[in-house]
Amino acid sequence: TDDVTKIHSELYNAHVDLHIATSPCQPFSRAGDQAGFEDVDRGHLFFEIIRCIQAARPRVLLLENVANVIKVEGGRVMASVLEELAGNGYKAFHRVINARAILPQQRERLYSVAFRCKEGNHAVHPEEEEENKQVNIFTISIFF
Repeated sequence: TDDVTKIHSELYNAHVDLHIATSPCQPFSRAGDQAGFEDVDRGHLFFEIIRCIQAARPRVLLLENVANVIKVEGGRVMASVLEELAGNGYKAFHRVINARAILPQQRERLYSVAFRCKEGNHAVHPEEEEENKQVNIFTISIFF
C-alpha cells in the first residue's frame, strides 16, 4: 500500500531487526510553516511510525527528518518524539548530520537511532548491551 495509515499489523508477522522511517518534513522545516504536530495531515504521521513499531517491535529504529525538528514548538516536538520512543521501550540517540560530507550540498538532517530495551532493564548505550555485541554492523551508502 502507498498509505502508511492503511498498513495492518499482520504485515509484521516476520521478525524485524531494523525499521527505517521518516515522516513528511513540511510541518517541521524552516521552509514550511513549522506547525509541527498541529499539522494534522502531515505532522501526525509520526504517530503512524509509532503504531508500526508497536506492531513490529524492531530491535533498532532509524528515523530521519529535517534538523529543525529539534527546534519546532520550542523543542516540544523533539521531546514528544523521545517520550513516545521511551514509552514504547526504546532508548534513542540523535545527531544532526550535514550531507555535505558526502554530497555537494549543504543539507542538515536529523538522524535518530533507537534501540529496543529489554523489559525492566535500564536503557543504556547499545554498545553496552550484551545482546548487541552479537549484531554485525555494516554501513550502506546510498547515492542519489
